[in-house]
Amino acid sequence: MGKYNLKGVTDEERTLTPLGWEQAEFTAQRLKTLAIPYTRMIQSSMTRAKNTASVISKHIPDIPVDTLRLFKGGRSHQTRPRKPQLATRST
Repeated sequence: MGKYNLKGVTDEERTLTPLGWEQAEFTAQRLKTLAIPYTRMIQSSMTRAKNTASVISKHIPDIPVDTLRLFKGGRSHQTRPRKPQLATRST
């Protein structure tokens, strides 16, 4: 879950928070260590998605980034399993 400015009125004001930038950096580093041959990155046209994609692009350069205007997320929220045993269940 990425953190962004919930007080922003417009999309341009809904940038990542300092924690959100840190989460994006952590995610980018993790994606790089997976050593998957990425061929394309798809981002939403929302500001916070562009923020995240810019961080990932610094760690995984030379892949095309496509922006889909119809791909918009809603407010981020904390997800919790409905049943506590699902949180510790192993696969």
